[in-house]
Amino acid sequence: MNRRHPPHHGAHRPPRWRAGWSRRGIGALVVLLLGLWLSGMALWAWGGEWSPDTPPWQNQAHRAAQVLHGVLVWAVCALAGRWLGPHALQMWGRKGARVAWWLGLLTAALGAWVALAGLGLLYGPADWREALVALHWWPGLLWPLLALGHGLYHRWLGR
Repeated sequence: MNRRHPPHHGAHRPPRWRAGWSRRGIGALVVLLLGLWLSGMALWAWGGEWSPDTPPWQNQAHRAAQVLHGVLVWAVCALAGRWLGPHALQMWGRKGARVAWWLGLLTAALGAWVALAGLGLLYGPADWREALVALHWWPGLLWPLLALGHGLYHRWLGR
């Protein structure tokens, strides 16, 4: 018998509704996504266009929100890389959770869309910027609601 894994270690598995996510992982993801969403809102509120009339504080606030948004994206990618794979594998063959499964697929697809549009904003041509802002902003604004719906559907409605 191993001291680190007593025979009853299976009793400490996370509840089924978390499907591979730990409490810390869920909490960290919620905090990171909230920060990402709020920093995105700040970027939108302070605008991206500079003019000689733009107050210096607004330029500094915009730059700070931009840097924070980028750092949070990196952290979300690291966290997603840790938990999304096991979560998807655990849920793949589950019967009875079809709505949550489709919501998860839609959430992943929209998240990939937002990420690709964000990469386009970062590295794409300047003349694509206006279109990419719209393609990044609107889905990014709605994505947390879809993710929340996916995360809570089976827990509250899909029984």
